[in-house]
Amino acid sequence: MKSKTLVFLFMIFASACSQVPDEELPPSSKSGLDPDKQEALDQLTEELGQVPEIIIKHGISRFIAPQLSTDITDPEAAVRDLFNTYSALFGLENPDAELLLDSILDVGGGTMVRFAQQLNGIPIYAAETVSLLTNENELSFVSGALQPSTELSTEPGIDAQAAIIAAIENSGDAFAVLQREPQLMFFSPVVLGLSEADMVLAWELALLVDQGDRGPSLITQFLIDANRGELVFDALEEFNEENWNICDAQNSVTSDPTPKPSLGQAILIYENKDGELSTILDANNNPLSDA
Repeated sequence: MKSKTLVFLFMIFASACSQVPDEELPPSSKSGLDPDKQEALDQLTEELGQVPEIIIKHGISRFIAPQLSTDITDPEAAVRDLFNTYSALFGLENPDAELLLDSILDVGGGTMVRFAQQLNGIPIYAAETVSLLTNENELSFVSGALQPSTELSTEPGIDAQAAIIAAIENSGDAFAVLQREPQLMFFSPVVLGLSEADMVLAWELALLVDQGDRGPSLITQFLIDANRGELVFDALEEFNEENWNICDAQNSVTSDPTPKPSLGQAILIYENKDGELSTILDANNNPLSDA
């Protein structure tokens, strides 16, 4: 019987993350973590009796598989207990305040718990984790990246209107249409695996941008440094049937349904380790496509 792994869709920053491949540390490795994180990992290792599988990039955990049994049956409480007990491993000073519950989803073999991170009431862009509590009450894994706790001002140096102007200038379309009002977010290159640059306060907004000869107008997300007025990140927010396909681990197209289902509600892919695609589920755990 083929074993299966869970592969998560983070559509908004998948392309950014792919620029820097993750590095899986060998079980005996002590590199990649600062002393506080290493001490917490040693504590977890002692409790488990073995070093858990862990992936580190830019000094933070991207994936950890503690496979830790728990007596706590409430999924949210069980995952929060892990973050509180081993807060130093994730660089968190106050996990209960920093981690906001985003969703709880029954996936058949257990329950997925998703948290999004905030700092002083302001969300951190793309900083989130997904954890699996199995039906056997085992914390199987924690996947995702969190920004280590830090202190930053929440007061912007430029206003929202200046951010809109900067985003339009960077879009290349003078007639780009604002899709929603700008909101303040923290942007961390470390979380996205781009670099070890410091986190900054940014204005986040979306524009409908004319792609010209490249195709139809698409909604694009912009993050503008809230103090310098410079673009720090942009990404397509809208994926239409012309610019995506379903691919296997070798990046070969395995399914090209017409019309194609919306990826906007996609949560996760079940994929065999040999690369054979199995099922895509939507936010309600209903199959979108079988291949």
